[in-house]
Amino acid sequence: MEIEYRGIKPKVHVKFVTPGYLQKIWSAARNCYFKGQLSELENEYTEDRGYDLVEKLMKWQHDSCLEHIHFTIHLEGVSRSFMAQITRHRHVTFHVSSQHFQNHKDFLFVMPGFETKLADKIFLDYLRYADTAYNSLIALGEPHYIARQVLPNAVSCKIIMTLNLRELRHIIRLRQGPENVPEMREITKLLIMALNRKDYIFLYKINGGR
Repeated sequence: MEIEYRGIKPKVHVKFVTPGYLQKIWSAARNCYFKGQLSELENEYTEDRGYDLVEKLMKWQHDSCLEHIHFTIHLEGVSRSFMAQITRHRHVTFHVSSQHFQNHKDFLFVMPGFETKLADKIFLDYLRYADTAYNSLIALGEPHYIARQVLPNAVSCKIIMTLNLRELRHIIRLRQGPENVPEMREITKLLIMALNRKDYIFLYKINGGR
């Protein structure tokens, strides 16, 4: 198959969020100054009270309450260079598809977002060379976990990550800016879109209100 047709687009799937997340944030915050029993506190909760208090927490940057909420997110069609950046976030559990245990004949890849067609051509020519080198090493009998050393950072991978809400907000804020590479900005945008479809209140501060 021609190497141009192995380029893929990223996908973001929000697979899990702590059930009853709004009430859990509200309860954590209210418990700090509530004199009664926790069972009495739970009886005070309403959704309107939850929204009102969580919006105030966003304004006050009282983010510790958000650590009670966890997400599991699946990322597909992301590059190994993206993986190297995102896994620098320490308060996240990551599981990444391994190059060690996979044969990468006909590997898929992510275009870096070059600004000219000439840059795209140079990149694709290099991928053809890397593809030939990898398959030649395999043909010589080298194990795929050694031959993989010639593969570029653009080779795609899949990531499953689980993180708390405070860290998720931190990543979204940090990785939207123009100083990030196009792939990082695109995936952050896809993440925000996926979360917005669920109308999560924690996006209040990031996106300017509900």
